[in-house]
Amino acid sequence: MLQKTIEEHNGHAAQGRDPLFKRGESGFNRTLGDPTVGKNPNLGPIKNGPFVALPIVAATLGTATGLATDSYGNVLDEQGNAIQGFYACGNDMTSPMRGIYPGQA
Repeated sequence: MLQKTIEEHNGHAAQGRDPLFKRGESGFNRTLGDPTVGKNPNLGPIKNGPFVALPIVAATLGTATGLATDSYGNVLDEQGNAIQGFYACGNDMTSPMRGIYPGQA
């Protein structure tokens, strides 16, 4: 069963298409992939070990409210003033989504 699954996956990787999970079909997905893996940056072949299994847990896609910052990445205090030497970036700073994902109902 595992061998059959790997062969099926590698066939999809060679075609650059993922009919089962649609990986790499959106521009957003493709920008997060590895362009060196082949036709689809989100779908590399399974061929060289060692392999590692990792748990996958649900996440918020960066919609957390995080630390308030200014346009330079300075973390702001409760009055809106920059805290000297304290910076944030990425998911540590306030998301433009302000805690709400646009796909939510």
